[in-house]
Amino acid sequence: MRHPSPKRVPALDVEWEILTAATANALRRPQVTPRLDHLLSLSVDWPRLRELTEKHCVVAPIYRGLEPYLNRLPHQFAEDLEGRFRLNQARNRRLMSELARVARLLRGNGIEIIPYKGPEMAARCYGDPALRQFKDLDFLIRKADLARVCALLSADGYESEMPMGARHQAYRERHFKDWSFVRRDVPGSAQSLPDLRPHTHPKYQTLILEPHWSITARRFHLPLDYAGLWQRSGMRDLEGTPLLEMAPEDLVLMICVNACKGGCPRLQLVADIAAAMHSFDASVWQAALNRARQIDAKRILLLSTRLAEHLLHAPMPAPLRAAEHEDSALPRLTKLAISRMQRGTNRFAAARLTGMNRLTFFIWEQHRNKIRYLYESATEPKYWHLTHLPLPRPLHGLYRLMVPLVDSLRFLRRLVRGMSGPTTPNAGSG
Repeated sequence: MRHPSPKRVPALDVEWEILTAATANALRRPQVTPRLDHLLSLSVDWPRLRELTEKHCVVAPIYRGLEPYLNRLPHQFAEDLEGRFRLNQARNRRLMSELARVARLLRGNGIEIIPYKGPEMAARCYGDPALRQFKDLDFLIRKADLARVCALLSADGYESEMPMGARHQAYRERHFKDWSFVRRDVPGSAQSLPDLRPHTHPKYQTLILEPHWSITARRFHLPLDYAGLWQRSGMRDLEGTPLLEMAPEDLVLMICVNACKGGCPRLQLVADIAAAMHSFDASVWQAALNRARQIDAKRILLLSTRLAEHLLHAPMPAPLRAAEHEDSALPRLTKLAISRMQRGTNRFAAARLTGMNRLTFFIWEQHRNKIRYLYESATEPKYWHLTHLPLPRPLHGLYRLMVPLVDSLRFLRRLVRGMSGPTTPNAGSG
């Protein structure tokens, strides 16, 4: 008689569990919890936990969540974590001051902005801007103001990270959602921005501004009601400067879109959603759900909040709980998203070349949006193509034929290089 073999119990990933448990603890009133008590009593790979906090951009919430346990942590780890939290706190204060200054500069020239993400979102959702890491300042502008915003920022000392030629500008405006500017100095200070990483790229010690004329790029098309978004916006005070802010239902939808459009690559984006679930009541989420249904973003909203519930134990709003049964794919996609987050970014060369990923493809419910995502990802020219295969503007349509062919050749080249390169010995071989 054959007995059924026992189910294989997966090994506990202690560092990942500490990462999620401490982040969840930070979003409530931080306290000693049985879960963290148990996890911290196990064998912990502290260098790996430090690496995960950096990779997932959750240094600040990890410090806050582990604050009740600092005397139980290895001295070097606790000291390093607290030091990086203080660096992040100082960095965020400078970025908030710069956002207020830039807002005053643009308003003085008749241009309004709506900050989203960064310090404004952190203040509204986390209740404390120090609890979120952000490397840049994102704000929404009207597309008609883009040329003037670029000119004003350039005159103020910012440098464009993008090529400023007419061909590249037209391409950026059509296919992307933002412009990127940097400056080496911090206005009002002789110092550069502090950075949390020990071996940082010099770019992240600069100020980075990203004015957005769209929330999503062309490949991740959402027919958002931008006119309504501006009309529904209210006012709040930041550093003594009045700023427009998104209506709560627009903000929570944007937070969910921001997490899903890149395939939920890091825990920080899920923490943003969990913080919003703690901060806004059911009526806000009902309004967001109504708007999401109109633009094929219902699955985005439901998947995002399920991730926050599963990973960070955020309270699921009642309207979303009632809507979950409408989508039978949610359990499978939740599992895929968590697995991808733990594993890391796209592993395959073809995905890295095109920017496609499996999770983002399945986020769409409507087939036409799936097809559009595939088509745009496979045929959209990148800066590499514009630089190495320059075509005059009237012939840009040819890129749609050239890009898949060129990317296929580049993929094959990488594949051949990988096959002909040195092999890594199998760690398990004798």
